[in-house]
Amino acid sequence: MSARTAAYEVLEQVFLHEGYASLLMRNRWNTLEESQRPLATQLVYGTLQNYRYLRYQWEGYTDGKLPGKIRVLLDMAMYQWLFLDKCPEYAVADETVRFAKTLHKGSYTKAVNAILRKVFQNGIRPLPEDKLEALAIRTSYPTWLLKMWQTHYGEEIMQRMAMEQPRTELTACRVFTPEITVEEVLKNPVFTKGQLAEHSVLCHGNVLETEEFRSHKIVIQDEASQMVVQCMQPNGHILDMCSAPGTKAIQMAQRMKYGDIICIDLHPQRVRLIEQAVKNHHVDSIRTMCMDSTKVHEVFDPQSFDMILLDAPCSGLGTVMQKPDIKIRIKPENIDEIVGLQKRLLEAAYPLLKEGGTLMYSTCTVNKKENDRQIERFLQIHPDMETVLQKTYFPFEHNTDGFFMAKLVKREKESVIQ
Repeated sequence: MSARTAAYEVLEQVFLHEGYASLLMRNRWNTLEESQRPLATQLVYGTLQNYRYLRYQWEGYTDGKLPGKIRVLLDMAMYQWLFLDKCPEYAVADETVRFAKTLHKGSYTKAVNAILRKVFQNGIRPLPEDKLEALAIRTSYPTWLLKMWQTHYGEEIMQRMAMEQPRTELTACRVFTPEITVEEVLKNPVFTKGQLAEHSVLCHGNVLETEEFRSHKIVIQDEASQMVVQCMQPNGHILDMCSAPGTKAIQMAQRMKYGDIICIDLHPQRVRLIEQAVKNHHVDSIRTMCMDSTKVHEVFDPQSFDMILLDAPCSGLGTVMQKPDIKIRIKPENIDEIVGLQKRLLEAAYPLLKEGGTLMYSTCTVNKKENDRQIERFLQIHPDMETVLQKTYFPFEHNTDGFFMAKLVKREKESVIQ
């Protein structure tokens, strides 16, 4: 199988069947020769990152009745034309037309050829005069999303978020310090010290091939994500409500001086991921449960936990650089649904927290509806809760994912009355 064929098959599943690029590529790449994998990866992620800009180039030359498979093919052709230096127009046209002959019994081959001729003849299409719409097309974000960021964070942050580029050269990892120190990991020249979290290192190259990763002495974890547990000082009886794959639970176990952790997730296969992580890192302070975290207050006694970590399900807008398919599938109504789920999870957690206990809420999104406003609403309902730390990490600040965390403490009843 060629790189272009593999890339097209992944893109078809993402665009037309809501597949996830990272999972699909993991399966497809085993069928590719190693020399073909870099091009296939570039075609998939490049097309997804730029999908709206690519489609903008050719959509004006058709009546809009092309089937989905042909539209995906044209998107990939536009990426090669605009972004691959060693792919001249004649090569793009020849490869794309040849591929079109294998789709829909070749009935759209002439249409594909005609569209490509018009695109190449007229050149890159000028962007609209409206500045926001032009930015949305050029960066391939939904216009409504840029408007939301503009409203929430202002013009400058919105533009910097939109223009943020994928970080392909570095992989952030956390050192599992009981097994090895940061200084020992840095003796391997492929690693440098992280910029933000205390136990982080950055891998220049394929981290999966390093001895440190294979022996479970490091785990892949974004630096902003590492900061959540770093700010917790975890000790005592701890509940990790949406725990899979268990990365933060292992980090808590690594830092805690005493206590235990109960890790919960909804799906059995995700609970197995936590259990595998526990096994890999030889942690004996963690036990797992498969259950719905919105119902934890029906299972555990009130005020059972000294600490609760709610790394909540979210829209994932802070991870778009690593997961560009989010750009394609995110809708305003998706965010509204997620906000409702987060609210239910917070309400389920509240009665389980002891007086004086800590609730850490975090998301990997940049969106005040899921973050700041979610916490504001929670504090209004529960005046005995107070914020001791709240932070939004923007991707352009520390070369991390976008992330939010709020550390809340339940005050004792006497102090609330006073």
